[in-house]
Amino acid sequence: MVKIKKLTKHIIKDRDLDLTHMSDYDELDNEVALAWHPASGILVGEWMNILSNYGLARDRKLFFGVNNFGMPTCFFDASNKAELSKLVDEQSEVNRTKFMNPKKMEKDERL
Repeated sequence: MVKIKKLTKHIIKDRDLDLTHMSDYDELDNEVALAWHPASGILVGEWMNILSNYGLARDRKLFFGVNNFGMPTCFFDASNKAELSKLVDEQSEVNRTKFMNPKKMEKDERL
């Protein structure tokens, strides 16, 4: 049989803090961008405040915009659209060297 506890104000307050107060920012350190989603359970303004606090704590630039799905998005390591565009171009160059032509790689692997 499942044991059910009463949902107290203390438990509700603790769970609310789970969404709005991260214990540490380690998970965000490797992110390039992070989009808000309605299912996150927090308002866009609250989400932006959380990420702004992260940016200040980790000394990372942030740029808020809207992604191609219409969702508010935080882009890290850029403070405006021009910096973001430059960062995307730089990442594209890096990714081109990482992901070579798959057909060519198959031939090379056969050798």
